[in-house]
Amino acid sequence: MSQGSGPNNILQLCVVVIDKFDSFAIATVNITSSPADAADLTPDALDNLFDSAIGDKLQSGDADAATSALIAITDTVLGSNDTSAELKANISQKAQETILNILGSTTIDGGSAAPLLTAIVKTDATAAENSSGMAQAAVKILKGFEDTPLTNDKAEDLMEWMGDLAGESLQNDTSLKETVKEFFDAMADNLDEGLYLGDPPREVSSDGLGSIKVQYTTLESTVAISSKEGASTLDPGSSLTDQFKAPRKCGQGRTCSGVILELIQYDNNLITENENQRNHDVEVDDSQVIGIELKDPVTKEPLEVTGLSNPLKITFNNVPPPPDGKELGCNFFDTQIKVWVKTGLTAVDNGDNTLVCESSHATFFAPSHDVVNNASTAAPTTPAVEATPTEKDEKDMTGAIVGGVIGGLVLILVVVLGVWYCTTQKKKKSGRISPEDPLEPAPVD
Repeated sequence: MSQGSGPNNILQLCVVVIDKFDSFAIATVNITSSPADAADLTPDALDNLFDSAIGDKLQSGDADAATSALIAITDTVLGSNDTSAELKANISQKAQETILNILGSTTIDGGSAAPLLTAIVKTDATAAENSSGMAQAAVKILKGFEDTPLTNDKAEDLMEWMGDLAGESLQNDTSLKETVKEFFDAMADNLDEGLYLGDPPREVSSDGLGSIKVQYTTLESTVAISSKEGASTLDPGSSLTDQFKAPRKCGQGRTCSGVILELIQYDNNLITENENQRNHDVEVDDSQVIGIELKDPVTKEPLEVTGLSNPLKITFNNVPPPPDGKELGCNFFDTQIKVWVKTGLTAVDNGDNTLVCESSHATFFAPSHDVVNNASTAAPTTPAVEATPTEKDEKDMTGAIVGGVIGGLVLILVVVLGVWYCTTQKKKKSGRISPEDPLEPAPVD
């Protein structure tokens, strides 16, 4: 019987005595131990407990034995109803420190990842002194499973633990935000392992953090982003359906049908935007950020989805109505310039707190409240007001008047001279003399 086990803290000791004549006697003794007193596990006592039970094993390089001892301690202390909240927090911090030490000294694979996952989810995530470091530890453990999918229970436990770890400090810790985003990607990668066409979708979620849904599908029908009531939906459109419903060449030259569809929703936006480039007239709804990615069923490599002739449609439900002076808009995240943009998207406000966003490509999308562009609307009619001319305006006006008068006189003079010249020439040719011409002497017979 292992140390510390037994119902009601009672261990049964069985003693067998054999003499030289092969006679024997059996004696059974019950050994009762008192439950651990929280007052006895001071910080120094905790250090001694972890050093004696785990430290030597770590120093010898036996990470598996160290992890087993860690699980035994956390099971015994954290699993007890008599353990105070303070002691649970102290034990959790020591256990988390030990996990970081194990990860720092050991290569994680499928064999070591499973017990480490068991150990980490037993700790109190809210007690973590290094939230970013523990998030990185969870990512490393998750990636250690490689192509071995987590069971639904293990995946849900880890997702819930990450939600507790992130908590309310997520938006104020850029490093933690980036690591949690990496955790989402790693969890999605794990969930798509071992899926077959027609299998029910796999999904994990954590309130306040978000959800991950993965399924192997032919994209022939509208898909809910999550199983949550009132969840947003994806209509793949005929372009994607036609591309993936029929058999085709997939990775490694193999023939397959369907595609791996990964749907990610952030209840708390994990995407960091370039503040120097962002449009401050656009307020993205951080609680409804949705990512859509398609993967090759064979290689699990991401597939580029662009230029769809029939666009995909994301219907955002329960979108808060915009305040006065704003309207609903659609956005996608441009990974090149790291800002939310609207280029190529069509937004349809159905008026019932739903917004349909149409796109010719797949990426991360989000609804927004946008400042209404007044330049695009007709300006109100206002009474004409006579402007008071400035001194410069008066000089310009005077110059224009004088120039116009002189130009007019010159034009009149040119016309008069032209008429006179033409008349004179005509009379000379006909022999007539104009009354204005000087009298010539009459011819003498």
